Amino acid sequence: MILSLPAGHTCPGAKDCLARVPRHGGSAWLGPDSRFVCFASSQERYRANVRSLRWRNLDLLAPLDCDAIGHHLVTAFFQQRRSYTERVRFFESGDAFKQDMAGGIILFAHSVKPLIVYLYTKALPFWINQPIPDNLRIVASWGGRYDDLIADHFPRSARVVQTEAEARSLGLHLDFDDHYAYQDEPVHFAHLVHGWQPKGTGAQAAINHRRAAGQFTGYGASKPHRNPIAC
Repeated sequence: MILSLPAGHTCPGAKDCLARVPRHGGSAWLGPDSRFVCFASSQERYRANVRSLRWRNLDLLAPLDCDAIGHHLVTAFFQQRRSYTERVRFFESGDAFKQDMAGGIILFAHSVKPLIVYLYTKALPFWINQPIPDNLRIVASWGGRYDDLIADHFPRSARVVQTEAEARSLGLHLDFDDHYAYQDEPVHFAHLVHGWQPKGTGAQAAINHRRAAGQFTGYGASKPHRNPIAC
């Protein structure tokens, strides 16, 4: 199960991937330091129903404090949980946009033990010196405003690379199914850049090269859809 929020609009730590699509649709705005476009923003650019669901979640959560967020997340989870639900992921799109959001997720993780809860985040200050339950797996995402905090505080991290060779040069394994994100042992790993990218960029060239070679270019519609949480 997944809870997502609007890409970019809820990402206070984003830098390299910062992109936002207006609430009612249109072209993506790219941040001044953008090196590649967040794949989640490209989903919102082309799929109005996805964009609408994410904004609905934000509208429901933004006014709430930590305890209320935790309560709403737990209620939504137990209302929508399926027999095959093995994990909960936060922020396939978006991020913890305030401290209370991080606190609410911590409360949620305590409430659904021993189910694994995991997330990627660039909002790193929200998670430091917090009592993190052992079933909550936090992946620090490189390329943000707070990268300097990763080495000392986050034993599990991910970075976006353009090629397999780049991942090898960094000594990182590539992840295609998130198992490094939620496995018991924390590790540092990488993802290949994917999703829509602006013409003429290195990211687009890398994707085109992989497409021509019949290699990975993104998570397509043939993949099973995971059930999104709607609060």
